[in-house]
Amino acid sequence: MFSRRSQPLADPFAAVWLGEYERAVALLHHDTRPGAAFTRARVYAHLRLTQRVVADYEAGADGTLGQTEAILYRSVVAWALQRHHDRDGALALVAQAERDAAGLRDPLLRATVAYYRAFVEYGAGDEVAAERTVEATLSLVETLGDSEPREPYRFERNHLRARLFEIVGNIRGARGDYAGRERALIDAVLCAELVRNRDYVHEANLLASLSALLTEFPAVRARELVFVKALRLSWNAHIDRHRATIKAALAGNRTIFGNSIDAEALGGRSAPALSYRLSRCVGSLTYDAWPTSESYADELQFAVSIARASDWSEAADDGADRLLELAALVAPHDVAVARELFENSERASRAYSPFLVTCHDPRRSAIDAFARGCIAKAEGDSATALAGLNAANAFWRERGLLVRAAFGGIEAFALSRDDADLSAARAFVATYAQTAFARRLRAALAASDASTPRPFPYLGDGRLTPAIAE
Repeated sequence: MFSRRSQPLADPFAAVWLGEYERAVALLHHDTRPGAAFTRARVYAHLRLTQRVVADYEAGADGTLGQTEAILYRSVVAWALQRHHDRDGALALVAQAERDAAGLRDPLLRATVAYYRAFVEYGAGDEVAAERTVEATLSLVETLGDSEPREPYRFERNHLRARLFEIVGNIRGARGDYAGRERALIDAVLCAELVRNRDYVHEANLLASLSALLTEFPAVRARELVFVKALRLSWNAHIDRHRATIKAALAGNRTIFGNSIDAEALGGRSAPALSYRLSRCVGSLTYDAWPTSESYADELQFAVSIARASDWSEAADDGADRLLELAALVAPHDVAVARELFENSERASRAYSPFLVTCHDPRRSAIDAFARGCIAKAEGDSATALAGLNAANAFWRERGLLVRAAFGGIEAFALSRDDADLSAARAFVATYAQTAFARRLRAALAASDASTPRPFPYLGDGRLTPAIAE
């Protein structure tokens, strides 16, 4: 088989697997070789240039393609149509691709088309149909043995398995089954490593997705796997933002649950993307920094300045959730800034692709309710505040997300004075007594008897400094 490793960087197919999408677009602009049209459409879809994909298709870009590539091309156009909010058009086009593939003696091609169907179904919010499609496709793929495509632009069998397990993980996350999401993503990571011609973009993305669970629960197997695989991965500038995400998640896991992993051993630079810088700041403020220290004020101000560096009108991974979390942290000090952050979170949420797991994850509703509760609390609307905080805490306790339930319960206790609200924090401290986050919770619990808790006394009247608030 023609190896992508042996291809020069001037080859667009090699550029795609390395994450060099801009280079691939330039090289594919006038390329008429087999696979060029399919790869060009796939790259445009990854870059969220869905209108370009649809326009090329409507201009008849599939008219000169060979049968196999035409089938794959229509499948990826269906994916783009779904992103373009044309569900019916997407399902019709993928159905056509399925009919065309059924007449060929190429089961891996049929499985690839089915993968795109599952992707379209998941993006449309039909998780039941997507799950049914994925299960049937995985069963088909498992019967193929070592069968691999000859064309360098097509998915290998294990590459397809990894992508199918990723959808399984997304569906589990959308249902609030985070342990199930962890298991499916681990399967995806292990399959991706078996691909003979590695897709480094997909591997990095899988590791980053799996690492996102590390600040929710201990995830011992996941954190060890993420660290080992990230150490071995061939990182480059086009995927390095994922390394920063992984490092932050491993460091957060150590702060919250305790582990002996040195995240800095992964090397690399801090990610330039605003969403990743914001994520790191919010994580530090929530789990690590002490609210009564002067450095906390500086970190809070820095996080707000990062959030204000973008209008969040374009999708930015989990940017909307981080803005909500920052709004909750800022609310006790400046409600106007908190509301500004909340509005920006709604703008970022509208820009999400329907294929991002964060778009379907019920954690988002709980984070939203928590932020609304914190803002209402700062405004003196105790009833609205307690309703939002209780809704968020009930979800987190039910789904076993005791880290969020711990600090969420402390926030609610200030209004309810119900000792049951402190149960999650006490349980966490009892289990992880020696961790930095447990020490912070212990201090918060000790102060919880104060009639008017003021965790940020150094901020004077409670407002952010003019440099940030204005």
